[in-house]
Amino acid sequence: MGFDIAYAYQSGSDYEFSKVVYASDPVSYSRSFSLDISPPADDKPFFFYLLRFRDYWKALAGDKALEEALRGDPFHFQVVSMLIGLFFTTLILSLLFIIGPLLLIKKNGADNTNRRLPYLLFFVCIGLGYMLIEIPLIQRFILFLGKPIYSISVILFSLLVFSGAGSYFTNMLNMKHCKKTLAWLIFLLVSLLILYIFFLPALLNALLKLSTFTRIAISVLLLAPLGFLMGMPFPIGIRLADNSRNDLIPWLCGINGVASVLASVLAVVISMNFGFMVTMLVGQLAYVFALGAVRFFG
Repeated sequence: MGFDIAYAYQSGSDYEFSKVVYASDPVSYSRSFSLDISPPADDKPFFFYLLRFRDYWKALAGDKALEEALRGDPFHFQVVSMLIGLFFTTLILSLLFIIGPLLLIKKNGADNTNRRLPYLLFFVCIGLGYMLIEIPLIQRFILFLGKPIYSISVILFSLLVFSGAGSYFTNMLNMKHCKKTLAWLIFLLVSLLILYIFFLPALLNALLKLSTFTRIAISVLLLAPLGFLMGMPFPIGIRLADNSRNDLIPWLCGINGVASVLASVLAVVISMNFGFMVTMLVGQLAYVFALGAVRFFG
């Protein structure tokens, strides 16, 4: 069919490919190679992407040696330019139109930046955390459910419906100790994420042989507790802000939305370079910072 021969025993082989085949230590050889030729895995399945994170600046600068290693293929340079461009465009707009005005606001002649900061940090962190968990989950469930459209539909449906249920459930909580309740809920969420990050892949692999309908039902059940808890910090945080800093509520909603958009790009960058597990760990870390911010709510 006109394909190039990458490797054939004793004949017609690509030189670099033959070096990989005959290397005494293929892992060390792949690490020292100019491109990322490590085998793709379920945690990092981007077989078409051959750059490492340290190559980003070289790609943006149009490094000739890197271009030669890629044999003139502009695809990787375009990916890097697009991702970095999207990330910094979103970040700059966020700083200009959300954080910038907030830093300039003064009330009654006194600068309340220090009192506002814990609330701002909290809503940034839960916005980042939600998307940094949601996006790698969509990617992980593609293998389990068989098709991307199934994964997107099931994951978005499950997380949004159960997050809405969790948000509604906060109306039934005793809000006399709102701050303490919020801290415990985030602690429970962070603890639950440990199970999802480290044990979910093995569980999904064990259930692959089930029918499509059964796998969809299991996916919804698996995501229900996570979505339920992820939907609770936002409304409780808004209620706490309403009690002490209700002038901030429009800003808090806006900065949470901006963080979510920023995280959608950040999740792709982290996943392509370090894998889905690391992306979810960063999302978990965002919730840890949110938990720390709760302690300083005034």
